[in-house]
Amino acid sequence: MQATEKDKESGTMSRKSGLSYLHNPGSEPLRYMTLFNLLESAAARYGPTEAFVSLFDNRKVTYTELHRDADQLASGFRRLGLVRGDRIGLWAPNGIEWVTTMYAAARGGLITVCLNPGYEANELKYCLNKCGVKALVCPDVYRTLDFYGKLCTLIPDLSSGNVEVPTLKTIIMISQQKLRGTYNYCEVLAMGDETDIEQQSEVSPDDICNIQFSSGTTGLPKPACLTHFQIVNAAYFIGKRMNLDESQQKLCLQLPLFHVFGVV
Repeated sequence: MQATEKDKESGTMSRKSGLSYLHNPGSEPLRYMTLFNLLESAAARYGPTEAFVSLFDNRKVTYTELHRDADQLASGFRRLGLVRGDRIGLWAPNGIEWVTTMYAAARGGLITVCLNPGYEANELKYCLNKCGVKALVCPDVYRTLDFYGKLCTLIPDLSSGNVEVPTLKTIIMISQQKLRGTYNYCEVLAMGDETDIEQQSEVSPDDICNIQFSSGTTGLPKPACLTHFQIVNAAYFIGKRMNLDESQQKLCLQLPLFHVFGVV
């Protein structure tokens, strides 16, 4: 915020409404684009190249496939009644569905709330209520983690909702089966059509697209909001500082995607 001469004399600062920015000359301009714009650009440039490889379940997806599926899933979210600004919880371990869901949410103007897959029912309840999560995407089980069981503990009647989490209206399970009170991930992916895809909301790079929870070292975890603009530019300039370029075609990611270090 810039002080006027009058402000300096009186010892006060003028107050301005709106977003605050620090302007400083740089070696190159910041990229004013959304996460989905970034994926579109990558798909156009690298199409059939592998974008994400999930080694633990031996699956892979190309940039073209990731772009297509994220667009289609975003359309499915719209069919479920999710609109720009709604919060969608992502409570899952690393995997192709995690990445696709994040880009789909970005495409539709939704805000991804990143949730630790190790959360117990009471921890999940706190985070869902803190952010007003409207939809939740998670697997049924993963190794020793029983996500569906924890949800049933928190919300015994999943089909009708619960006063424990009043904002949560939709649960999407990454599962091979259709579970009571939930939608199947593949079912939602298949819901969208070309009309819905073209009618999706315009999204601004200044829109919030991600909510990260702090570790809760000094109290309960606190949600921190990130915009498309912040994530795109943080990722780009971190990569540039690490001297990453097209000659390095693979990057091994051992970090959890629900954490800001992993997702950015």
